Amino acid sequence: MKVKLTVFVAVLTASLLLAGPSHAFAASSPSSRILAIVPTSVENIHSVIFEVCASDTVNMRAPEVIINSLAEVKNVKLSKVIAKGTCTTNAAQLSAFDPANIKIKVIDKSKLNTMVDQAEKNLIKIKSDISKTNAELQGLLDNIPGNTPTKKDDIAKINDLTSKLSELRMQLKDVRSEYHRLLYILKGN
Repeated sequence: MKVKLTVFVAVLTASLLLAGPSHAFAASSPSSRILAIVPTSVENIHSVIFEVCASDTVNMRAPEVIINSLAEVKNVKLSKVIAKGTCTTNAAQLSAFDPANIKIKVIDKSKLNTMVDQAEKNLIKIKSDISKTNAELQGLLDNIPGNTPTKKDDIAKINDLTSKLSELRMQLKDVRSEYHRLLYILKGN
C-alpha cells in the first residue's frame, strides 16, 4: 500500500510540474519538447529523444527536465550549458505502458541563471577596473625618476590608486564568492 501511495504521489507531483508554459513561450522562457519516442527491446521501456531550448535572454546553466509517464517519473540533469537562444538534443529511457502518456517539462531556473550572468558581468568589470588602475599606477611610477615619489601630488595619487586597488580586490573577492554561491545553488537544485 505504501509503495502504491508513493508512486501515486510522485506521478501526481510530476503532473503538476508539467502543467506550465508551453513551447510557444520559447523566446522568453526555457522550453522543451519530445522529438521521438522509440520502443526498446525491453517491454514498456521507451527511449525518449527530446530537445531543450534556452530563452533568448539568458544562458541556461545546469539544465534539468522532468520526463514522466503514468508508470515512472525521471529527473534528467543535463551536463552542458545551453547558450541563450539555442537548443540541445538529449535522450533518456523511461518506463511507460502507453507512449502517448509520456510528457516532458523543463525546470525553469531563469531567475537564478540571470543572477549568475549578472555576477559574471560584475566579475569582468571589476577585473577590468583592476587592470586599468594597475596600468595607471604603473604609468605614474614610470614618470617618476627612480620610482621614489617626492612631490605631494604624486604621493597622494599613488595612495589613492593603492587604496582603490585594495577596494577593488575586496569587491572582487565578494563578487567571486557570490558567483560561486549562485553556481552551487543552481547545480544543487
